[in-house]
Amino acid sequence: MFDGERIVPDAETVLIDGSRIVGVAPSGMPLPDGCDVVDFPDATLLPGLIDTHVHLCGDGGHGALDRLPTFSAEEMTAVI
Repeated sequence: MFDGERIVPDAETVLIDGSRIVGVAPSGMPLPDGCDVVDFPDATLLPGLIDTHVHLCGDGGHGALDRLPTFSAEEMTAVI
C-alpha cells in the first residue's frame, strides 16, 4: 500500500477517525481500544481524488473554451 508518502509493506489496516484517514498499518497491528472494525476483503480504497484540471475561464457548458474570445471583460469576470 502507498499512503501518499511511503510504501507500507503488508498494509491491510486503514485507521479512520470520523471521515478522515488517520493512518495505515501492517496486518496484525494491535488496534486502538474501542475502535469499530469493518472488513472489506476484496475492496480497493482510493481516497482523496482531487480534480486539479480546471479552466477558470470556462463555464462548464458545451464549447465553453471556444466562446472565450467573444466574452467581454464583465462576462469573463462573471464566469471566473
